[in-house]
Amino acid sequence: MRRFGMSRLFVGALTAGLITVAVPMEAGASVSVKQQWELSGSGAGALFGFDSALQGKTLVVGDANHGVAGAVFVYMKINSSWVKEATLIGKDSAKGDGFGNAVALEGKTLVVGAQAHNGARGAVYVFTGSGKSWTQTQELTVTPSGTYGQFGWSVAISGSTIVAGAPNVSGAAFVFTKSGLGKWTLRKELLAGGEANGDGFGYTLALNGSTLFAGSPFHGGLAGSVSVFTGSGSSWRQRAEFKGKDTASGDLFGIGELVASGTDVLVGAPYHAEGAGASYVFTGSGSSWKQQAELKGKDTVTQNHFGFGEAIDGSTIVVGADEHAPGGVAYVFTRSGTSWKQQAEFKGKDTAAGDAFGRWVSLSVTGSVATAAVGAPEHATNVGRVYIFRA
Repeated sequence: MRRFGMSRLFVGALTAGLITVAVPMEAGASVSVKQQWELSGSGAGALFGFDSALQGKTLVVGDANHGVAGAVFVYMKINSSWVKEATLIGKDSAKGDGFGNAVALEGKTLVVGAQAHNGARGAVYVFTGSGKSWTQTQELTVTPSGTYGQFGWSVAISGSTIVAGAPNVSGAAFVFTKSGLGKWTLRKELLAGGEANGDGFGYTLALNGSTLFAGSPFHGGLAGSVSVFTGSGSSWRQRAEFKGKDTASGDLFGIGELVASGTDVLVGAPYHAEGAGASYVFTGSGSSWKQQAELKGKDTVTQNHFGFGEAIDGSTIVVGADEHAPGGVAYVFTRSGTSWKQQAEFKGKDTAAGDAFGRWVSLSVTGSVATAAVGAPEHATNVGRVYIFRA
């Protein structure tokens, strides 16, 4: 998850469209990428599509400006269509909460951040269900030992563990685990070694089993870094901290979406190289992490912000460049061995200047079929739109 600086930008008509580009999603196999659907926001200023989570046939879209307090929309793929099944809000959501500011989905558990709830202390909401039936089962809050605030700015879930970031001041990440009775309990408050006020630790999060990645994009003179923790329950310890081989002051490494798949983690640095941007692939485990690749779009230039929105699933990566002319583009990369190669560049059928297509990207690969959801939250005077592509 990533944001612009420390301020957060804060449905559903369905229209069909089609864009096709040749792209071998697997080595030696040539297929096409098609724009399958467009999901539209519900009003000016909504910024629909500023965050999303995609899992198989379920897509969750956050809209932290919807109806003033914010909302989350759940879509299901039914036959060849994406249908809105549910609109979710927190039981105690209020004006300006930013509910839907961050979302994470695993199985039948949906986690929603509302970093501005209760005077910017923040809250995290847990829903369970599927299809049209979703129920809020718990609201998570914390009383930090430090003055952090903005709890729920970022969220992640893996198995019986939820982690939520509170990046204000030096920042912290809070670990919750689920008991046999289904209740989520705070087990650990994580702080990164060497962090200082303003580093933004916990600004972005990725959780993969027992490994947690937490971005500090303002650390080291705004160069940025990512900290790695391993553990379970109340026992977690920092194992590593890394940055890109060529990142420098102002790159904000870790402000772009932070995503993990298998033994890989993808880190965005959209302000690298005068804002052209880059995405870095690291691979490893425990305390040993090595940069495998640095990705850039073949045609990215200064201020394109390649790496704000990005996703990885197995050997497929999709990266957005939301300021690429005219309205943002996304790039597909595939891996052969340890080498990543750009295979396609695509955009929405009706995107225009200022749409910010590619600011958020979600990806789900099932067998030989890849589905990508790409957000354009500033489309149509900030109404927002999410484009769904299939390869």
